[in-house]
Amino acid sequence: MNISKPIGDSTYGPCVIRVVIGLYLSMVGLSAHSNMPGFLQGVRTMFGYSESTSIPLASNFPYICMAVGFLLIIGLWTTMTASLASIIFAYLIYNTGLTVQNVAANKDIMILAAQVGQSSLKSMILNRDVLVLAGCVSLLYTGAGFFSIDSFRKG
Repeated sequence: MNISKPIGDSTYGPCVIRVVIGLYLSMVGLSAHSNMPGFLQGVRTMFGYSESTSIPLASNFPYICMAVGFLLIIGLWTTMTASLASIIFAYLIYNTGLTVQNVAANKDIMILAAQVGQSSLKSMILNRDVLVLAGCVSLLYTGAGFFSIDSFRKG
């Protein structure tokens, strides 16, 4: 076994990235849909939007996330759905920042681990949306990969 060569076919990598991002987006959409009044209030307070702006945004966001997530999971129109997911995550990063600021409100295990460490590390925790955006951009370059409707249509 040569450790400098990949252990499998290079089409499996985009498949894993595509399915994980699709599941993440679907779960985000389901979570927002299950508590719509709380999500609407969160959009108002987090982004500072008025009621006339936050209601259409909060009403449509869960459905868009679930649709994009489902299309990524099955691998249909991967380039288009990865670009839509990139726009979603770029918008979230623009509004929330590159690093996580509110450590107490976010119960992520990595953030809790940073609380134990030095206080200067708290502002250096990278927003997880940056990593998901990087995965979406990589899908734009690699395509759907193995086991997708796009790869079956190509032949």
